[in-house]
Amino acid sequence: MPLRIGPRHLATARHCVLPFTGRPVPRFRFGPNYYDTARLGYYYVSNIIHLPTNAQPTDPSGDNCYWKEDWAVLVLEQRAGDTHGFLGAKVIDPSTQLNRAMFFNLGYPQDPGGTRRPYRQDAISVRSASSCEPTGPLITDADVTPGNSGGTLWLLENGLRFQYGMCGAGSPGISLFSGGNRWLSAVNRARSDFP
Repeated sequence: MPLRIGPRHLATARHCVLPFTGRPVPRFRFGPNYYDTARLGYYYVSNIIHLPTNAQPTDPSGDNCYWKEDWAVLVLEQRAGDTHGFLGAKVIDPSTQLNRAMFFNLGYPQDPGGTRRPYRQDAISVRSASSCEPTGPLITDADVTPGNSGGTLWLLENGLRFQYGMCGAGSPGISLFSGGNRWLSAVNRARSDFP
């Protein structure tokens, strides 16, 4: 589930767009505010920004560091965020934001009866930012299932919403959200190169 993080920019899990890696961007579109099959228009994707395959760990089995880089920034041909709004982007502050039930998750999990309506969770705690780097991947207590991939981990701060990560994987005990410094740099680069 991509989420708007800039006027022309979406964030999602890299594994959701991995089939397009290394090839020209296919002609596909994004329909914002999906709810029960309704959307508020469509916008075509013109670019996909992510790390090259050789710049990240290759074995996702048992390696939480792999999930830190499971992000992609999609660039739209038009500035959908001017009409529909968008979130800011941040990395976690481990000194003030760990082990506090304060985050939200929005996605389309399959377990509450299908993926036709968004499902929001609140009071999510980030248990750790792992040993890979202080900013990710984020290990949380969010309840995720298939369909949540790319769903956002976000927080409301001083009246503004900020995204901290994208859902990448989950098991009965933990859920992992990608993000971190390289993702934030990619967001800033996308906003600069594709205003």
